[in-house]
Amino acid sequence: MTLKRLLILLLLLLIGGLAACSGDTFTDPTPIPPPPTTSSNGEDSAPAATITPNPNIESTETAVQPTPTLIPTLTATATAAATAVTDPPIQVISSQPLPATSRDLLFLADGAFKQWSHTTRQIETIVPGPNPADRVQDGPRPVEQFVGDITSYSMSADGKRAVVARLLDEQATSPVENSFTETSHELLFVDMISREIWTLVPQVDNLGDFQLSPDAQQLAFVATGLNGIPDAPGSGIDVESGDPLPNSLYALATGGGNPGNVRQVYDCQPRCFNPEWHIENNLVAFSDEIALWLYNIAANEPEMLLENQGFVPGMEDIGDISIYSPIDWASNGRYLLLWRGRWEGASRSVLDVPTGTLAPVPDSFVYADIFPAEVSWMPDDRLLVWRSRTETSEITPRVELWRFDLAAGELVLEESATLSDLRLGVTGGTYLEDGRFTFALDDPLGPEGGSATNEAAGIYQLTSLAETPERVNSLPPIEGIYRQANVFWAKDGSGALLTQAVDLNQAKIFYAPTDGDFLYEITAVFGQNPHNFQWQPELVVP
Repeated sequence: MTLKRLLILLLLLLIGGLAACSGDTFTDPTPIPPPPTTSSNGEDSAPAATITPNPNIESTETAVQPTPTLIPTLTATATAAATAVTDPPIQVISSQPLPATSRDLLFLADGAFKQWSHTTRQIETIVPGPNPADRVQDGPRPVEQFVGDITSYSMSADGKRAVVARLLDEQATSPVENSFTETSHELLFVDMISREIWTLVPQVDNLGDFQLSPDAQQLAFVATGLNGIPDAPGSGIDVESGDPLPNSLYALATGGGNPGNVRQVYDCQPRCFNPEWHIENNLVAFSDEIALWLYNIAANEPEMLLENQGFVPGMEDIGDISIYSPIDWASNGRYLLLWRGRWEGASRSVLDVPTGTLAPVPDSFVYADIFPAEVSWMPDDRLLVWRSRTETSEITPRVELWRFDLAAGELVLEESATLSDLRLGVTGGTYLEDGRFTFALDDPLGPEGGSATNEAAGIYQLTSLAETPERVNSLPPIEGIYRQANVFWAKDGSGALLTQAVDLNQAKIFYAPTDGDFLYEITAVFGQNPHNFQWQPELVVP
């Protein structure tokens, strides 16, 4: 028995010795690194530890990604594959209630003036259109508007009052296709709190642009007349070419729904456009081919601010064409932001109205651009400029702040920032109530732009020009040539409405909240041909 035990012991020792001679030397197992840290916006940042890659294995990824949990191994491994940035899922909303918002959204659809209410999360009709049975698209070409439709609207600064236009009748002036069509509208005054509606002007012939003053006490509009009689016969206009008729600028006191007399302010040469009320509600700027004009409601006629040069048959140089028209007044009531229209395209300028000093906005020319330069006023009378191209036409998104140096008669660049080093265009840039900036970055090449630019496309917020923008949601999937047509930000920065053109009279509608949890497609709830979107300010009711 003792001999048997000795034989077993010797056999075990022999096996152990053979293993020690032929095997690799074992070391301590590879330590497991801590989990990756997470940035404030929920995106993974660089990991705390990584494993050294095998120099003979070529990595196919360049982005730094969180290191996965490792297990003990005898052979070094290549860097782990990068994980692409995950966009929030698209949630399709096909019925109400809609997603939660903090502000009301106004728009036109189904021929009606509507509101996406943030309190009820429902689409509510403020001013109805015609019977849906009368709005059937049965022809080869889509009909843009039907008799009975609400065709446009203008809001007061506080969002409590509106003027809307309803189409009463339309009549072709010639059987020739694309000839001028005469129209008749009525103008209605709407109390957005009580939803009461009054008629301001019962008959407006060939209504053009109109605007309600900031305090809702004055209305300016452009039309060919007020009597309902067709104006094309005897006008001398080639109506078969589609050219509109000569018109006039009119003004009236709204009286809170109890209007005063309509005043014919000016016979336009040949047509007026872009009436823009002053912040003090007593002045309105407008244009025709003769000049940029300013009308004081206490005066009998307007005064000329700048002379315009329209197209004249046989003119030697079409480069001489220069048509100034108003865009918006600055908060100081002195500066007026202008378009300067040329034969093709237009640029922006700033006019100091009291002195007549005129300064062009540098590199603000727009002509057939996917991402045109966007220019607007800041509350402190500086200009906020978003541009996607450098002086050498390279696509680089930037934001700039310009100050009007009145003494020097020029705009001076005060601050600027590059929004991304990638080849992205900027669109929908604006300034929020709390002082932050918001905008969208988009890839001009779509899917062909590469994964980096496609992943970076989205909506952003920026606290100051000295900080890094924060991506707060994505953009809709690419459809057709362009990703989306417009970006409409709620002024509190809680979210943005995104529209994506599908065809001539229909768009896909998305809502992108800045919490980034979802991107909502809400097209099915918005009706036929939704357009003219505008977020209301927060309504303060005493």
